[in-house]
Amino acid sequence: MPSAYHPDHGPRVFANLAYVRAVEDAGGLVILTGRPHEEADLDALIDLADGLFLMGGLDVEPPLYGKKTCAHVKNVDPARDEIELSLLARAEKKGMSVFGICRGLQVMNIYAGGGLFRDLADEHPGAVKHDHHGNPDRTFLAHEAVILENSFLASLVGSGTFGVNSLHHQGIDKIGARLTASATSPDGLIEAIERPELPFWLGVQWHPEELADPVWKKLFAEFVTSAAHSRTGRETQKILNELEPTVGQ
Repeated sequence: MPSAYHPDHGPRVFANLAYVRAVEDAGGLVILTGRPHEEADLDALIDLADGLFLMGGLDVEPPLYGKKTCAHVKNVDPARDEIELSLLARAEKKGMSVFGICRGLQVMNIYAGGGLFRDLADEHPGAVKHDHHGNPDRTFLAHEAVILENSFLASLVGSGTFGVNSLHHQGIDKIGARLTASATSPDGLIEAIERPELPFWLGVQWHPEELADPVWKKLFAEFVTSAAHSRTGRETQKILNELEPTVGQ
């Protein structure tokens, strides 16, 4: 779980308690990291961990996905962008399970060569309201998400329509290589991505760690289980050896 900055309090390593509890309730143990500056630090982290969990947070710098910065993009943390992309490259090489939430989904998409809307209200005409940061109730179901049949996500929680919370102003514009969309919102925005050829490579745009519906606990349970089994990475590594490197490597 990489995190290194808070816009109101300056440099710090922190994580919302809901993330930590969701992982621990599923049987996992959280390792929270800040800003290792050496390649050896990143290698050591990946060797120590069984899975990579990318949580929500600040905007990603637009140049990383081929766009210019603008007034809508605020509170970027270039060091965090760098460490998360570097950890993703290592996680893929090691055949690790990866789970991304909100910003985490966006970083996974950028790593795969995809792009983002810098601000949905400005760049995605007809978008429903996705940015509910002003609502103190993080469990508020802001809109529906349709989970697509025959997706990995559907195999975990079922297909169909689910109410989800929404705490973001950016979203996927162009989907990255080898990724498929597994959920969409009413305005067509991609709400979940996955890599079908890998045991667990999943990102969701909403915040399941904040929701009481037990269906969302299945995401964390499967992530922890998959991470425990992917340490050797034998089956995954065989698949990856047959592929060309991902765009982000």
